[in-house]
Amino acid sequence: MKDATFYKLSHYFIKKWLVILVAALIGLAVGGVYTFFVQRPQYKSSAVILLTDSNHPEKNQSSATLNTYANLFTSRRVLDPVIDKVHYEGSYQKLLSRTVVKNIKNTDMITASISDGDAKMSTMLLQAAIKEFMVQKELLYGKKPTQIKVVDAVNTPSEPSNIEPAKQIGFTVLVAIGLSVIGVLIAYDVQMSRRATN
Repeated sequence: MKDATFYKLSHYFIKKWLVILVAALIGLAVGGVYTFFVQRPQYKSSAVILLTDSNHPEKNQSSATLNTYANLFTSRRVLDPVIDKVHYEGSYQKLLSRTVVKNIKNTDMITASISDGDAKMSTMLLQAAIKEFMVQKELLYGKKPTQIKVVDAVNTPSEPSNIEPAKQIGFTVLVAIGLSVIGVLIAYDVQMSRRATN
């Protein structure tokens, strides 16, 4: 009985292969249009910053200390002057939403990145933010005990960070195929129910 049902279902799917193919092509088209014409590219510049305790260079800084500096980096005290210096057209909240600062576990380093629709602007923003971060750190805490050094300099991105054509289009194709398979199964179930009723 199970073999007979499986055979009927397989035969039904074979008859409906065109539906699944059309769904895959629609998914391909939708994914392509969204990826290349609708989605706005974002370019992300990043850098690695080292924070060392000059009094105890052999010891790692606490995560609380690193988080404090990370929060300082994204504060108005740092980002507001950056907006003015590079003539950024967005607000503090907009720049904040595109700024990511994280401490690297078990190290004295933090990573900082800023995204923007313009690759050069993302680089300018991050460079200005690092300089302002150093200035504000000295104003608040003095030159010691924590010293700031840029380990990996700011890079200028050549490709958008939020667009991955193969993954995005592949995902929409798989979703379309999955929906078409569900639709075919529902249609098959309805057909079998009608036959059983008759």
